[in-house]
Amino acid sequence: MTSEAGTMAVDSGAATGVAADGAGATKVLFHDLMDGLFGGLCSAPDWTASLAGMICSATAEEVAEGHAAIQLGGARMVKKVSPAIVVADSAYQSGGRIPGLCQRHCGAKFVALQCPGRPEPWGRAMVWMGLFRKHGSEIKKVIPIGADMDRRLEEETGPPLPQEEHTWLRLLPGCRALVERSAEKQDVFVGAFLSIPAAPLDTSSELA
Repeated sequence: MTSEAGTMAVDSGAATGVAADGAGATKVLFHDLMDGLFGGLCSAPDWTASLAGMICSATAEEVAEGHAAIQLGGARMVKKVSPAIVVADSAYQSGGRIPGLCQRHCGAKFVALQCPGRPEPWGRAMVWMGLFRKHGSEIKKVIPIGADMDRRLEEETGPPLPQEEHTWLRLLPGCRALVERSAEKQDVFVGAFLSIPAAPLDTSSELA
């Protein structure tokens, strides 16, 4: 985080730490729960099952407070820092609430980093039809929890941006050639992110 002329990067850990009032035990517990709930998504039988699992995991009763803290913490950081640019995990773009706050509060440009490396299909009716056809019973159970989380976030951010204004830049750390659906104009494929070594590279080694 920097001054009004700078950039603010938001991640789940930072927002949780702020919103949880520094309660280390709460933070560890929440991340342990999220690891357990999301851990099985990579072995889901198909993309629809993975999406359903993500929706249900993020709004499950046992993690709802922690997930709400992440969203609220992100909104409060925007108000406190008043940055020029906000680069955040794609979770913060949900519904256009935090992007709307960025626009109204300080005129900040919002940029979403979509870790799956492919466009999210939330705006496609066929996707939702498939989700409810195959996983309707699980999704219906968490809808009230998700609606309450949205209500609490809007108390902090104000109203969400309308759908036609969901035009912020989305960075996709993936390969365009591997994505079946057509990308939108704000989707930018940047290639896979590579880990930065913790120790400086030994320039005398054969790998240098």
